[in-house]
Amino acid sequence: MYHIFGHKPTDKNFGINADIYLPADSVQLTVLPKEQEKRTFYHIYQRLGLGSYLRNIVVFSTSPQQKELERYLYLNDSLWNKFFVDKSLVTAKLVQTYDSGNRALVEQWSDSARLFEGRFPKYMAESSVLFAKQYPHSDLTAYALLDNAKTTNVQPLLRPYYRALPDSLKQSYYGKLLAKEFEKLEK
Repeated sequence: MYHIFGHKPTDKNFGINADIYLPADSVQLTVLPKEQEKRTFYHIYQRLGLGSYLRNIVVFSTSPQQKELERYLYLNDSLWNKFFVDKSLVTAKLVQTYDSGNRALVEQWSDSARLFEGRFPKYMAESSVLFAKQYPHSDLTAYALLDNAKTTNVQPLLRPYYRALPDSLKQSYYGKLLAKEFEKLEK
């Protein structure tokens, strides 16, 4: 896995990010003009100054794992988006309840809204779980699990999928890094 980043020193608003799976016989990155940028989930990211995965670039690669990688990254995008949608719903419910005058209900929704931020790692870990369920024998499954395993409160959610990995994946580069992350928690 390689992460490629590019920017123009003359244009602070221009930047490309791409995750590429190598080896591949051929990789081609095509930067899209501003008017052709993909708008997938973009409304959520606008206020954060971010964009969804590959919103301004198209990747062509001969590596079959590239499509799997893109599937994982789109899962991440979807769950990132879902977190902010759910957060907006909880906040709206709090505002609606606040106007009701029911103090107990207001306190209950206030606690839910305040504690909601802590759920973000579990939303993102769900992308690893979904990917592991869909691609249990993929080289990228260990990478997807590792992507979220650094957050200790989600490791119990990820551990069964690590245990289910074939030995060849556990001995891979990302499999070994994943084992180290789980060992840190046990110490």
